[in-house]
Amino acid sequence: MDIQIKLALMIFLGIIGGKISRRFKLPNVTGYIVAGLLLGPSFLNVLSEANQPMVDFVNEFALGIIAFSIGSEFRLEDLKKLGKDVFVITVFEVLGVLILVFSVMYFILDKSFVFSIIIASMSAATAPAGTMMVIRQFRAYGPLTKTILPVAALDDVLGIISFGVSMSLAKFAIGEKSLSIPMMILSPLIEIALSFLLGLLIGLVFTYLIKKVRSKDDELSSIITVILLSTGLANFFKLSPLLVAF
Repeated sequence: MDIQIKLALMIFLGIIGGKISRRFKLPNVTGYIVAGLLLGPSFLNVLSEANQPMVDFVNEFALGIIAFSIGSEFRLEDLKKLGKDVFVITVFEVLGVLILVFSVMYFILDKSFVFSIIIASMSAATAPAGTMMVIRQFRAYGPLTKTILPVAALDDVLGIISFGVSMSLAKFAIGEKSLSIPMMILSPLIEIALSFLLGLLIGLVFTYLIKKVRSKDDELSSIITVILLSTGLANFFKLSPLLVAF
């Protein structure tokens, strides 16, 4: 099947899934997830492993849009008011998930240490797309949404740190390299710092250029360009596309 037809089918079934979800008083994103499962290798296999590069591109672009949207609604004033609460919620969320998933995998399901620690670190990261879509769909605004958006952003930061530390522990466990505590902590922190630095540089240039835009069409084109540029440069420098676009 032609790639354009597959893309059209993916979008069409996503729209249908969203409408069905609304019938059952569920968020649209529920229908999108079900539509993706149906199109994937586990069911209809319309989107097979051969289409993975296309799916990866769509995913990264969509996540770039979500991160850009979160960043545009991120208010430093709100973060100052909720700073302590946001930090405490995020830290306990990440640590709680890490401990729970690792305990279940290692102690209950009797999986290896390497498998358990990697799965635990991956589970700590949350995709902000679903949260953002639900907030947008129901036009939610208030103390809860003001707290959720910063938590979604900081969660990715802590997720990168936990994944970097977990990978170092996993490599040490299989004897691939010696354990270096400073590098185990510094490596993900460097990635986070460089991601924010690249995002800041792109943001400053974009802010300067967008002031010269006069039409809505040019503004939309500029936003799409900066999102594609952000995700592309992040992948090129092996940084976090979410943090760069944010």
